Amino acid sequence: MQRLNATVLATKRRAQARSYLSRYLLGSCIARKVTSLSRNFASETKSKPDVYSPNKKISHLIRTNRLSEARVMFDKTVQRNTVTWNAMIDGYVKFREMAKARQLFDIMPRRDVVLWNLLISGYISCRGSGFLGEARLLFDKMPKRDSVSWNTMISGYAKNGMTEAALRNGDVARAMEFFEKMPERDSASLSALVAGLIKNGELDEAGKILVKFGNRRDGREDLLHAYNTLIAGYGQRGRVDEARRLFDRIPVCSEQGEEGNENFRRNFVSWNSMIMCYVKAGDIVSAREIFDQMVERDSFS
Repeated sequence: MQRLNATVLATKRRAQARSYLSRYLLGSCIARKVTSLSRNFASETKSKPDVYSPNKKISHLIRTNRLSEARVMFDKTVQRNTVTWNAMIDGYVKFREMAKARQLFDIMPRRDVVLWNLLISGYISCRGSGFLGEARLLFDKMPKRDSVSWNTMISGYAKNGMTEAALRNGDVARAMEFFEKMPERDSASLSALVAGLIKNGELDEAGKILVKFGNRRDGREDLLHAYNTLIAGYGQRGRVDEARRLFDRIPVCSEQGEEGNENFRRNFVSWNSMIMCYVKAGDIVSAREIFDQMVERDSFS
């Protein structure tokens, strides 16, 4: 019996020893593997260039008006990504250095639609027919256009027509042409066109466009600015009756009007613009009538 117990005890001790040894060996292997992985990760991390830090520095230098230093940092950056290129080109565009912006744009490995739109917008913001022509050439080369691309060109043609009458009429015609060619028109493109027409004194054309394309049930809240701008434009030229007709097309609240769009209703600007139309025309009675109809009033009213 004692011999049997001794045998069992010895067997148990050998099993415990093997278990301990297995756990020790397994732990050692895991530790070596972790160490190896850590070394490999550290090695890979060291071998990969840090892109985030240069991008951050370039953006900071541009924000602090140190464009030349930003370019030096850009040129020193070996591993550039889209953010690097976009930041530097955006900097040149903001400082109206379009030649340098275009130079980088032309050698950039990959361009997205955002960058195309940025450069087009930069050319247009510089004003002048020459820059507008460059914007158009770039627009025509775009592999894929979005609504921003179309809206930028429409706004550019409409707003850059203030230099002389002949050029103005030509640009308005091109803006109309672009608007008609748009695959999908939205309220932003319509507002841009209407605002450009108003700025060029083409109030009748703006009114026709607004009435023709602005009667859709969707997205009309974004057109409220165009309505208000045209009302003010009519008032500045003493065309109070047209201003009032347009004003009456804007519902007082969501329950009025056929649109059923609660966001498309008169705001303070609508009421104040109409009141000022009457005041400018010397019709104080009508101005007071509109004032008394206002649901809410601000300090200007």
